[in-house]
Amino acid sequence: MSRRRRSRTKPNKKTRNKRNQNKNKNNQTTNQKKDPFLHDLSTSKIFDKIDSSDKVEREAVISTLNDYVVTKKGSILNIFLQKQVPKKLMPHLIDPSISVRISTIGVFLNLVKIEDSKILSILEKRRITSPIIKSLIEYTETKFKETEKQKEKTWESKQIENTYLTNLLILISDLCSNSSVCLFEFTSSNDFLQTLMQILDFTLFSKEISFCATKCFNVITDDNPGILESISLIENFDQQIVNYLSLEELPLYLKTYVCSSMYNIYGDDNKILKLVEPHLIESLNLDLFQNLDQLVQLFRNSDKMEFQIIDENNKSDQINKTEKINNTEKNELEEWARQFEGKKISIELLTNICSLNEKDQEKDEEEDEEESGEESEYEEQIVLNNNKLQFLNENELIEKMMVNIKTITDFFFRIEEKNGKDQKFTKIINELFLNCLYCLGNMTLFVPLNTFPNLEQTTNFIMSICLDIDNEEEQELLQSALKIVWSVVYNWEDDFNKNNEILLNFLEKVTALINNCKIEALTCQLINLLGVFLENQNHIFQEKELIHLLKIVLSKLDSESLKIIIESIDFFCTLIQEELIFKLLIQMNAYPIFCDHLKKFQDSFNNLKNSNEFSTQLIEQFIEAVENLEMLIDYYSKNK
Repeated sequence: MSRRRRSRTKPNKKTRNKRNQNKNKNNQTTNQKKDPFLHDLSTSKIFDKIDSSDKVEREAVISTLNDYVVTKKGSILNIFLQKQVPKKLMPHLIDPSISVRISTIGVFLNLVKIEDSKILSILEKRRITSPIIKSLIEYTETKFKETEKQKEKTWESKQIENTYLTNLLILISDLCSNSSVCLFEFTSSNDFLQTLMQILDFTLFSKEISFCATKCFNVITDDNPGILESISLIENFDQQIVNYLSLEELPLYLKTYVCSSMYNIYGDDNKILKLVEPHLIESLNLDLFQNLDQLVQLFRNSDKMEFQIIDENNKSDQINKTEKINNTEKNELEEWARQFEGKKISIELLTNICSLNEKDQEKDEEEDEEESGEESEYEEQIVLNNNKLQFLNENELIEKMMVNIKTITDFFFRIEEKNGKDQKFTKIINELFLNCLYCLGNMTLFVPLNTFPNLEQTTNFIMSICLDIDNEEEQELLQSALKIVWSVVYNWEDDFNKNNEILLNFLEKVTALINNCKIEALTCQLINLLGVFLENQNHIFQEKELIHLLKIVLSKLDSESLKIIIESIDFFCTLIQEELIFKLLIQMNAYPIFCDHLKKFQDSFNNLKNSNEFSTQLIEQFIEAVENLEMLIDYYSKNK
């Protein structure tokens, strides 16, 4: 009989997928002839003025091009490529005028946001990384050579510096997120890495610039196998980081980003666990939701912070007062957002620490096979895992994670009760909630459940979260919570209390969703979860309930979804060896149903091979379904 497939909660790794997607992403530009504006633009002389000798004209032209990209997005790409705009713009990344540089960076930022494979390919071939690195290094060197008098800049010149460096660092981050070629070129440059380390110093640069530099550092270290070799060439790198993190005035959100980057570089090294420990704990202990009313009001005002309508008298003192209030609110919200992002990063870091690595997973999948002499290969990993377990237990990180989850659920209850849910605000908090559930899911897979604190109460709480989710927009939250329940039921050796009202309500919801759910992935997950309950906690169910559940899954063999059918077959393959389940299947006369579906599958398989829908993946799925059905029927016929 086939063994039930393990369902793992994985860390949220977006960067790798984004880089890979953009290698193959098809260009979806529209036909320029359909848009009169684009037709006129294709014959315009504006492109000839990009290299004007007048810096004011250069800035105006490039700013106009940037506006076109923002408003027309992908539809403008063909013209830009025909007119070789990327090639013409690249020299202006190191333009003598800082204003022209800012406008040029804006164009490239918005081009990269379109995520079109053509533009990314051109930027890679034209080596956009070279002028960017040169621009960053030149500006930073100039900064270090400033006299005390030169450092006393006007507010306007400080704003220009802020805009230039923050946008340049964001462009570097976006290029590295979307292009593995750019990522390699940036991180292969020792001069670039040294300069980035200097910009991290917020005592020299503004907090905004240091924040962007820290985020950039995090992006270039994420899922980058070559980063360790590059970093090793920087003299006293580790000590620089230790000194940086020890600065009392360094904001916590910056510390969490740096900790995450160090983990990206060195992985599960015990030294790194000790380095991140105090900052991770401080971030997990941070309560961002104490002042509910003030926070909700800030978010509701956020859309009108920059553009507030003044009454018709338009008196200057009213304008100043309004701008002052708006700036105060804006600063408060930005500070909260940074703390929020720092907390989010720290939870992602903890998720990664609690992840089973590839060796763990390979060993897990071979746990039913005979042991071999290869066991010694895992000894080093066992020591490392023990260090991580000690790290989690000594710092009570599981308990802290549960406090965070409960704080967010309490917050949602309070905000709905007092103010009603704000869609924009709720979406942001949901992202953090989802990260917390990912993390707890990894903990239930990584930490031996017999040592897991308050496991039954924790499971009840997660099941109660599942019961509260009835919105299609929150399905990702539901799936993450279900994975936690799955992990506990699959791995826990003790019995659940069959009179537990939360458990009974939860199982009732699982059954109803299997019957009615229209989301394929969720339906498969629910069938898998129900199978684990029946396999490991079947004392909960009476015979009548079991028959009802078996009939529901049996009906899924008629589903239009091949994946749901395969999951349903696997459900029966796993459970048929359970004596009571087998007896009930005989009682339900399930044998002819299995035989009938095998015949249907064989006919469908033959039709598929002669159709245009033939694909290797589809064939493999059919073969898996047929083999499992044959296994079911064979066991049935031999033991009935």
